[in-house]
Amino acid sequence: MGSPRLYVVQTTGTTGTTGTTIPWCVKQNTRSLVIAQFGFSLGAAAPGAGMTAQLQGVAGALPGSGSTQTPGKLGDQSLPAATATAEVGGTTIGTVAVAGPVWYVQPFGGIIDIEYPLKREPGLEGGTAGYWALQVTNLAVAYPYASYVIFEET
Repeated sequence: MGSPRLYVVQTTGTTGTTGTTIPWCVKQNTRSLVIAQFGFSLGAAAPGAGMTAQLQGVAGALPGSGSTQTPGKLGDQSLPAATATAEVGGTTIGTVAVAGPVWYVQPFGGIIDIEYPLKREPGLEGGTAGYWALQVTNLAVAYPYASYVIFEET
């Protein structure tokens, strides 16, 4: 069996003050894609109201509202390059096909770090017709953030 094909997309940025922020999107292409782990945290000088962060399964092509990023190899650098494509720092997504879990994240100490046992996360298998995105609902104050997603291709 060889090493699992694990890849990572990571980003930092600042949330907006209206609408949504899309820290990352990953789209499966020729190989199957399964999300293994992802995280999102906010940096702030004082506590504030919580903002929602939700994993979304989205129909269609990547939205094009952010910057493209080539997924990096995690661990074994002899693996082939990821076939998935990624976008970071966006502001919009397409039509939500599968609404995933949602969390409230607090500025000044709020963090989510979700790790799934590989191939056991119900409904998180990617499809070539769409992509996975982390969608954050902005508050009236802009906050710095850091986020990442680790996925496996088979």
